[in-house]
Amino acid sequence: MEDKNCHKSIALTVCLIVVGILVAAALMCIGIFAILMHAGIISVKHFPISLDWEWNFWTCLEAIGTIGATIVALFGLNLKEAREKR
Repeated sequence: MEDKNCHKSIALTVCLIVVGILVAAALMCIGIFAILMHAGIISVKHFPISLDWEWNFWTCLEAIGTIGATIVALFGLNLKEAREKR
């Protein structure tokens, strides 16, 4: 049983490290993009994607639900293991 907990904690640590690296890379890309826009090297006028960001209640609720569903799918509700224990 302790061996399974050890593997779960290692997997959780690895996942958190990977997510941290991805977030750091995304923030660096956003920062570089902002610097290039401020310097005038990149112009948003020629950017083919619309940047009309809409922040409302449902968008935030969907994001929270997606994150929660991912956490439940990865680490929670291990039904097979619960059935085997019974």
